[in-house]
Amino acid sequence: MAEQRKDISGQYTKVSFPEPHIALVQLARAPVNAFNEAFWREFGHVIDTISKDPNVRVVVLASGLPKIFTAGIDLSSLAELKTYHQDPGRRGLQLRDHIRSFQDAISATERCPYPVIVAVHGAAPGLSIDMIAACDVRYAAENTRFCIKVRGRSCLTSFLPVSTYLMLMCLPCPVIYGIRKSTWASPRT
Repeated sequence: MAEQRKDISGQYTKVSFPEPHIALVQLARAPVNAFNEAFWREFGHVIDTISKDPNVRVVVLASGLPKIFTAGIDLSSLAELKTYHQDPGRRGLQLRDHIRSFQDAISATERCPYPVIVAVHGAAPGLSIDMIAACDVRYAAENTRFCIKVRGRSCLTSFLPVSTYLMLMCLPCPVIYGIRKSTWASPRT
């Protein structure tokens, strides 16, 4: 098994090099990889740091948890929005800055000069879709379920009309690129 690179890894993201020139970034905020502000800032910093490493040729993004890619945004972390300024104009500016910092961190994979491959398994709701879309290559295990919430309803995300989205509820994802759960695993030991 590859050694974890503690100089790049953070509290919630583990970085290793299982093979030369391949950076493996694993999301590791138990129990469900829910993103709070500290997690998304760390994620952006880790990807930006890897982006500056001339020895890297490809980045693989995966979950370090066995049953889920990420649960999306940690809703309890949104409570801090209540502490924003009471004046609507100033509150809007604070919210804009908050959203920009979030988007900047989540878009780090899109800025990365190396190909970013994402390997998804288990549940992948909401924020997962944004993260996956910013990657260059997307692999999904047979057990992957994608969903987003639109107007109070859960729905499958794919290239379907919005009216179709509203009728669907987290349906199983078909096998993509022939990846099967039995052959898709963590780094080799």
